[in-house]
Amino acid sequence: MALALGDANILTGKVLRIDDDVAELRLPSGETVEAMADADLAEHDLASICILPDRLSVLFPRAGAADNSAEAGDLICTLVSAHHLGHSIVMRMRLCDGTEVSLNRPPVHNPRELKAGRPALLAWQTRNATAFPMDKKTGSL
Repeated sequence: MALALGDANILTGKVLRIDDDVAELRLPSGETVEAMADADLAEHDLASICILPDRLSVLFPRAGAADNSAEAGDLICTLVSAHHLGHSIVMRMRLCDGTEVSLNRPPVHNPRELKAGRPALLAWQTRNATAFPMDKKTGSL
């Protein structure tokens, strides 16, 4: 799995339900997210949710509005760092439970907007994340 997914972010969640190929999962912090379900995933499994850094979206709400702006599937987080690399910005975000994730975005943000500690919301399209059973062997893919 790690070789096939490269630098994917890995989150942990419990499968609440699976509808067709989509799994609804609860993260340790209580948020509910969706991801495509691996064929071996079953309801009530603990799962590894894999999302590539360029498949995450970030929104920086106005000061103090992150909690009020969150919609279903959004994860409230805090900006840890941001580095401009010319063609992209690499950001490190910390989720409410302390998990850190990386994302790559086009350079559309002003560097002054990207101060460490700034609240943000993370989201992804369901098709851009995959949930695997946590006990699946990593070398088998």
